Amino acid sequence: NIFCNFIKQVKIDNIKLFDKIYDNTTSAEIKEINFAVENGHEVEIKGIKAAFVDVNAGQNKKAIITGFPVLDGNDCSKYELLRVAYPEVVGNINPKEVTIEALDTNQIYGDSEKIIEYKAEGLLSGDALIGALSREEGLNVGEYKINLGALEEKNPNYSVKFKDEENIPSYFITQREVAVDNILVKEKAYDKTTNAEAECQISNVINGDDVSAKVVLHFANENVGHNQMIIDEIILDGQQKSNYSIKGIESIYNGEVKYFGDIVQKELKVKALPVTVIFGDEDQSLVYETEGLIEGDSLTGSLSREQGENVGSYEILLNGLNNSNYKINFETADYTIIKRKVSITANQVSKVYGEEDPEFIYTLSNGVEGTSLTGKLTREAGEDVGEYRILQGSLDCPNYDIDFILGNLQIQKKDLMIKVKVLDKVYDGQTKAEFTYSFENLIVGDDVSYFANFDFIDANAGLD
Repeated sequence: NIFCNFIKQVKIDNIKLFDKIYDNTTSAEIKEINFAVENGHEVEIKGIKAAFVDVNAGQNKKAIITGFPVLDGNDCSKYELLRVAYPEVVGNINPKEVTIEALDTNQIYGDSEKIIEYKAEGLLSGDALIGALSREEGLNVGEYKINLGALEEKNPNYSVKFKDEENIPSYFITQREVAVDNILVKEKAYDKTTNAEAECQISNVINGDDVSAKVVLHFANENVGHNQMIIDEIILDGQQKSNYSIKGIESIYNGEVKYFGDIVQKELKVKALPVTVIFGDEDQSLVYETEGLIEGDSLTGSLSREQGENVGSYEILLNGLNNSNYKINFETADYTIIKRKVSITANQVSKVYGEEDPEFIYTLSNGVEGTSLTGKLTREAGEDVGEYRILQGSLDCPNYDIDFILGNLQIQKKDLMIKVKVLDKVYDGQTKAEFTYSFENLIVGDDVSYFANFDFIDANAGLD
């Protein structure tokens, strides 16, 4: 019997590789080598190794087979491995998982964008991630969600994920502090309120932003003076106001920074009202009208006038009338004392012809005690017996409006005594007697004659 051993030739049909996780090497692990053998035969190929053409992750990446392949196994002697080119070998390098723990990031509005820092776990030594984390779009103050950004796109060797997807930190844009400078309180006229207005400037505003500041404040008290201000509120206004806050606002509110403003006097017109008083009457009150006096306010003090009690016009003076919150523009008036109406009645008097005129006496009605008259009464001219009117003459008083009531001077006849002396005569048979006479009390210069007829009681001679 002749026995022949036939050796079957085989070739490598396919080489499969295990998938691997990126490890920054080209190493590859052969999963299986496919070649055709009889069922049940134990044959394997040894002696070859595989390596990827590069270290980077990827799918269906080409691998290079090196080494000298040999058959091994219980039935390897039944086969001959043909030395032919290896089939194309590909495999997968899957991205390595890297977890990112982003850190809260704060940026002041208007400043340059901050780099979002993070911690990475799972990164191979010597490797570094390319790119940076990103965030939701937005420039205004607020909270923005952080995302993987370019880290996810530019690192194909890694599967980049957040460590805690449920609690991803945020990117915060915080308000930009502006300084409120040069708070200038507007001067105002007293108005019985503590209301105030002020202008101010703000700094550190981003160019082009619409932001302004309004200071709400009031005076510590309502009266005229250089008063401390109480800052109630500083309000930002404008389209971008929400992106700003005020630096040192608390120190302004609590009075650490002090501001002052001026309340000046309010113009007040005071018009004195004219007064007319009768000489000798009590002084009347000096009254006035005001224009510009705020309800509830009043003036202290009182008006006065020029001194003088006689008939005439006296200027009314402001004197001590005052209110320190007002600048008084005073319009004077006259205090006029007018003549007092009085009546003077000349008393009736009489005298005997030839006597000196008696003193002319009068009665004054409605006069003022202590006020004297000057001058004296006179009368109509004439010395003969008769009735003569008593006149006011020079009797006067500049403070009186005199109603003069005439009186009368009665000149009565003077008693004239005649002394008659009968002259002796020689008997002539008649009773007619001759006589001489003289006057006693005859006023010198008066021309008076006496006519009479005297007769003896008979015509006979005789004595006495």
